[in-house]
Amino acid sequence: MFGGDNKPSTPPSTFGVQDNRGASNEQAVAVPYLNGIGRLPAKWLSDPFDIRTQAVDSSSKEGDTTQGYNYYASIASLVCTGLVDGLAAVFFNQDKVYGVDAPYSNITAVRNDSNPDSFTFTIPGYCTATIYWGTETQMPDKYLTTYSKTLIPNSSISEQHPLGVARTIKHTAYRGYCYIVFHQLFLGFDQTSFQNIEVVVLRQGKPAWFTISPVIGNDVNPVAIIGDLLQHPRQGVGLTDDKLDIDLLNETAGQLATEKIGMSVVLTDTSPAKDQLSEIVKYFDGFMTVSGDGLLGVGLCRPPDEDDDILVIEEKYFKERPQFDNHEWTETATSVSVSFSDATIDLDKNLAPLWRNAGTLAMNDFIANDTQLERPFFTQQALASMAAEAAGRAGSVPPISGSLTLRLEGTLFSNLAQGNVFKLDYSERDLGHLIFRV
Repeated sequence: MFGGDNKPSTPPSTFGVQDNRGASNEQAVAVPYLNGIGRLPAKWLSDPFDIRTQAVDSSSKEGDTTQGYNYYASIASLVCTGLVDGLAAVFFNQDKVYGVDAPYSNITAVRNDSNPDSFTFTIPGYCTATIYWGTETQMPDKYLTTYSKTLIPNSSISEQHPLGVARTIKHTAYRGYCYIVFHQLFLGFDQTSFQNIEVVVLRQGKPAWFTISPVIGNDVNPVAIIGDLLQHPRQGVGLTDDKLDIDLLNETAGQLATEKIGMSVVLTDTSPAKDQLSEIVKYFDGFMTVSGDGLLGVGLCRPPDEDDDILVIEEKYFKERPQFDNHEWTETATSVSVSFSDATIDLDKNLAPLWRNAGTLAMNDFIANDTQLERPFFTQQALASMAAEAAGRAGSVPPISGSLTLRLEGTLFSNLAQGNVFKLDYSERDLGHLIFRV
């Protein structure tokens, strides 16, 4: 028409580069650690491969005209450390294209005897895909190892191969890592880049010494998570059982199970394990302990029972006068808000109901002092609300803290292990009604 010959133009190169190359810059990206349920972005494990275009034509009296092209390509994406227990959902560009509805209480794509190493599924309208759970027995994906290629530059440029030679990449089995291979994924009409891909997967790992079920809904008992991080062979510290206070760890796990406190931890950086553990114990008001034998454990900050025999430190044990840190009412919290990953809305960020303290606000001459806490490892609103209330109550009065040097007397020091509580009998200040914690 209008002097043209209706000859279709050359299709643009997919992703703006050669067909056997792709824009994938994932070098030095940390492999995500997951324990619980998490929504994780795809991290490319290969270049796009097995790329295909399909002309979309329209007919008229003048003949057929190519309007554009549908683009298809395959790719492998890394998900997280194994061993993954189930696939809950897949999202393309924020839209759920596969899986069950939130809060993911009936996951059907699970690792079992029928699918011990991998599971193949169909994403309607897009492609088929295979997820590998991250077992120690999974084999290399045959489709990926057969067709995945990369471009090797030539040492001498030739007319036949001006950019280089395409070489097949022999991918390994990636044992211990969960990944997905997408087969001929439909990118869209005249779309030459991949969708923003996210997957919701479930992993509920626990150490061998853990004596109770780690499962709390889709979440995991925090002590099981800590034990997993301390001993995981790939993304943990790799400690052996003889380095841990297993009796204390199981005791603390039982208390947290009674309180129904579960977490879903997603770690995506390479910060030291000490920092990661310190962040995790904040969620349940706990602390890491080291026994006299040097064994690692987890303790809990909980109010003592009324019938507990609380240690009273008398003034005669003071080696010097106690040093107290002064805190003012202006430092107290008048309200607390907690953000969390809400399982009921596909693990998107949400806010628990705001906790307010009218009395503290009045003491501050009605000047608001709002505290905001980030708790992305919580997936249940009930736990986020509990955290807001606990932080609000603790922060609604000025704390009393300080340091105290004592004389070495009998069992005094063994009774003042980290986390233990005590009272002070001190003539210079009226402190008898207060309970302190080491």
